[in-house]
Amino acid sequence: MERKSSNYKMKKTYQKNFLELVNILDGQENEIVNFINLFVSVIKQNYKNKNNLFVLGNGGLYSEADHFCAELNCTFKKNNRKPFNAQNLAANPSSITAWANDFNFDSLYARLIDANCKEGDILYIMSTSGGYGKIVSKNNLYQAANKAKNKKMNVVSILGDFPTLISKKSNIYLNLNSKKTSTIQESILFINHLICESLESKS
Repeated sequence: MERKSSNYKMKKTYQKNFLELVNILDGQENEIVNFINLFVSVIKQNYKNKNNLFVLGNGGLYSEADHFCAELNCTFKKNNRKPFNAQNLAANPSSITAWANDFNFDSLYARLIDANCKEGDILYIMSTSGGYGKIVSKNNLYQAANKAKNKKMNVVSILGDFPTLISKKSNIYLNLNSKKTSTIQESILFINHLICESLESKS
């Protein structure tokens, strides 16, 4: 009896979470497709110009930055394509801990942009909240977007449904209609895989 009750609860949880994800991907289909096409076009041009693509995220989306870069550096479906240059901007733990310890974590990403990026490079920011609820000066991703904009980089962002200033600093952006962290992250993973697939089909 207890097992049946447990299965029923899990099915209800499954259905609820599945519908939340589907509602975003189906309800924002046109926005998502437009975002992907624009971003892919910029990546392709970036590749031709031998510029760099840098990716940023916090928490789970820090890991997704690594994942997305791995798909572009290596392969997604096609094993015979050339690699795309993509890097997690904050990949060096020594740099992260040194700057955060000696100064602060808020300004870390802006510092790394000064160290590694140039005009024409892409900065891809992934965030659930975009730092909503924080003072702007304490928002590491906003500081990164602002620094990138000042350097005349191409800023691309994908965010949840929160008021944030990051989109105003972005050349291309997508706000997903959710405030639930896990659902936003799952949507971003789906979208990133579509970006990879689109790039491979055009490479």
